[in-house]
Amino acid sequence: MVMALDIIAIILSFASLLVSIGVVTYELHGTKKINDINLVANIMNQIYMKYLITEIPEARRLIDFPGNKLCGTQRLQDVLVHLKNDSLFFKYSDNKFFDKLKNLCQDLEDYIVKNDGKKYDSLEEKNAVFTYIEEKLSDLYNLIENKYKNGTK
Repeated sequence: MVMALDIIAIILSFASLLVSIGVVTYELHGTKKINDINLVANIMNQIYMKYLITEIPEARRLIDFPGNKLCGTQRLQDVLVHLKNDSLFFKYSDNKFFDKLKNLCQDLEDYIVKNDGKKYDSLEEKNAVFTYIEEKLSDLYNLIENKYKNGTK
């Protein structure tokens, strides 16, 4: 009987040791994931905050149709170029995110370069231009926001 109790005590001790190791491993994994997310969030704050809060809205505000011609796009073009350049960190750490961001910026930049100075006579045409620009900027903001929220790849 004493021998059986000793075996049960050894089994319980071994089981509690395994549970303890599992809990520590789980906690370390969770801590590492949180640290990775915090690191990416910090990098994203340094890179994107000025663009999302100031640069893009100010550049967008300059776009207008004086004399029915699309004008004021140069500042947004410049902001998009700088945004792509400042995002090069992610080319090496998360190429998928970088490619999406680069393509969104390039598509919008190509659109406004192609249409800059173009004459638009109807209100519907002007609204279509603004709608396209707003949609692309919204896609860009959503991409960055999702990366910020999700942290790592």
